[in-house]
Amino acid sequence: MDYKLNRYPRLPEELICITTYFDDEDEYFNQFGEHHYAVDMAYTSRWQGGTKYVRAADDGVIKWRQDATGTAANALRIEHYGLIDGKTVHTRYFHMSEIAKGMTVGKEVKKGEIIGIEGRTGNATGPHLHFEFLVCPTDYKFKSAEVYKYAVDPLKYCFLYPDQKIGYDPKNQVRTLLNEYEKLPLEKGSRFVCLRSNALYYRSAPETVAETKLGFLPEGGYAASYTVENGGYEWVSFELEGKEVFAAVYNGLSYIEAPIDYEKLYNEELLKNKELAEQNEVLKAEAEAAKASLSEMTEALKVLRKY
Repeated sequence: MDYKLNRYPRLPEELICITTYFDDEDEYFNQFGEHHYAVDMAYTSRWQGGTKYVRAADDGVIKWRQDATGTAANALRIEHYGLIDGKTVHTRYFHMSEIAKGMTVGKEVKKGEIIGIEGRTGNATGPHLHFEFLVCPTDYKFKSAEVYKYAVDPLKYCFLYPDQKIGYDPKNQVRTLLNEYEKLPLEKGSRFVCLRSNALYYRSAPETVAETKLGFLPEGGYAASYTVENGGYEWVSFELEGKEVFAAVYNGLSYIEAPIDYEKLYNEELLKNKELAEQNEVLKAEAEAAKASLSEMTEALKVLRKY
């Protein structure tokens, strides 16, 4: 990489289905006669279903909001500080069907926070998110007319996180954290369980390359510390013979066993039973009130019939 990332921004949706790549001359330019300084991603039934939430790529402050009117789309611009050394990063999100409640200019947002819902407001041919990533000089006063100067390909700066999936990426440009491993701590007491001996390799790194193979993992349980997403697999880190090693969480061959907090389960069950009992009392009271009301109506009807 020709830049230094202090943190790793994430792609703004849970299911990444790329419909138009950055400055895609083969598709966008030929169709619309202009450059495309963004990536478009969509959840339409053509690409796969799922929730349509749009999330902030990284920590920042909302600097601009546009509400949909005619050809103008629901849109936000977030300014990020300290993301890239010596630069100020802006991300822009267009065509949302809704902007999330409370997303006003000046609000601080966190990476992954929901900022809206994908849509087709403004000048859009179908539901999608138009996502821009701009690397600008420090203290740059943003001008939309200068997007072409500072826009970069978001797929070179943003990563797929473990809670996200790829739905459609025909050019295979979406990247996971790969060598910049994001360690996800497991709950204390978690174990990695190998179900069959001589069936699952353990490795020196979470990668499916021959150089990382250390041998077959003996059947049994191992203290698990964290997981890593790489190459379409979930890898778990554990210690074997005094060394940190990795193995894939592979259906039918291995799994992660989380510790059971029996006291927590018991307390949750007690709370659930208490809530059910309270609901039952409310229903009984409502039934008694309805019965009393019906009795009053019956007596009133009897009086009316006398006349």
